[in-house]
Amino acid sequence: MTYQNKFVVAIKTNGKILREENETVQIPFGSEYQIVLRNLNTVKAQVQVEIDGENASGWLVLQPNSKVELERFIKNENLSSG
Repeated sequence: MTYQNKFVVAIKTNGKILREENETVQIPFGSEYQIVLRNLNTVKAQVQVEIDGENASGWLVLQPNSKVELERFIKNENLSSG
């Protein structure tokens, strides 16, 4: 789990949050995972997720004190496919 400026990012697999080591999270090969984004601030946050240098989400806006879990890539900012 990473925390900075009242914003939290975590990786979950099998319902459990994985620990990071030296800013790296190791995911078991072939595992499905979710990226958890949590805005603990009182203002909106704009975020973009990259995986291996590839844009995986487009720009997302998180409302104050909200959370979102990403389960797949978002292609061309289309939330219905990807």
